[in-house]
Amino acid sequence: MSFKLHKEKVVAECLNRLGVNEDEVTISKMINGGSGAIVAELLLHDKKMILKYTALEAEEQLYRNAQRERRFYKYGASQINIQAPNVVAEFEDDSFGIGLLMRSYQQTPHPSEWGNDLITNALTQISRLHSMFWGKEKEIQQITGEESYHHKFEYLKDEIAKSLEAWEHVYSVKNLNEYSPISKDKILHLLRNLEQLESVQFDITRTLIHGDFHMENCLMDESQEIVVADWQSPKAGVGAEDVGNFLARAELYGNPLSTNTYIALYKQLLENQLKPSFPLGEIEQICHSKRLLLHLFWSPRYVLYYPDHVLSRVLEAINESSNKIGINA
Repeated sequence: MSFKLHKEKVVAECLNRLGVNEDEVTISKMINGGSGAIVAELLLHDKKMILKYTALEAEEQLYRNAQRERRFYKYGASQINIQAPNVVAEFEDDSFGIGLLMRSYQQTPHPSEWGNDLITNALTQISRLHSMFWGKEKEIQQITGEESYHHKFEYLKDEIAKSLEAWEHVYSVKNLNEYSPISKDKILHLLRNLEQLESVQFDITRTLIHGDFHMENCLMDESQEIVVADWQSPKAGVGAEDVGNFLARAELYGNPLSTNTYIALYKQLLENQLKPSFPLGEIEQICHSKRLLLHLFWSPRYVLYYPDHVLSRVLEAINESSNKIGINA
């Protein structure tokens, strides 16, 4: 059986479990999702839909992520006050896998092309989520199925070793030491002394966070409202982690946004929604911590494939965030 026929058979099996008549569906496109799932674009009664299927044989972490996503849509999506995809039907079959049938939405522009309006819209959405679940551990546990915990940034030794090697390679290829905004030695020092980041992990109130909030996980509805998608990693955490991740990923894609401007916006949005006073300075430092960590671990694997101005921006970001946090070499 060809791979195409295999996937079409899988879609038919999914539709059967979802209670959808196969004769009422037209398959527009079939793709492999970035999460390891099979994704099909469908027409159901002339409405565009997305079918997402994760096989039982998928890698353990991928399957666990699919379980978390299904749980979120089943127990959490109706409780949150932000735009999330509308799931029409879902299943989890111990002999087959996990399927989600959801409404289709428009793609947002490439992350490098996002302007102030879209960024503000996205940060407004995520701040609503954070303010709604601020300190509500029982509600968070009901959605995630996991106990709340005090999160620390922890990386395995092999991840650190790979990142050290990747940065060595970046600097050797680009010969940056003479004009880089941050020296190779400082980057290597930061990676070898990550325990310094524990000093900025304040005892701040936990909330429900998306866990992988970035521009490519944002879609758009007919009214041009941001729809926050891909809920495979919701958990109890510090809301500022979502924002630091969002800003760092935007920089990695070459977006010229002003990080400090949007950190300030997020703090203002959160303050407006929560009303009581809370440690705004700590939120800023956690944004910078997450931004710094993402650039230390993710960026060296990608920057050589992007224009030089992206690499320059990433290096500036590492320098700026490490200085803001106060962990200079």
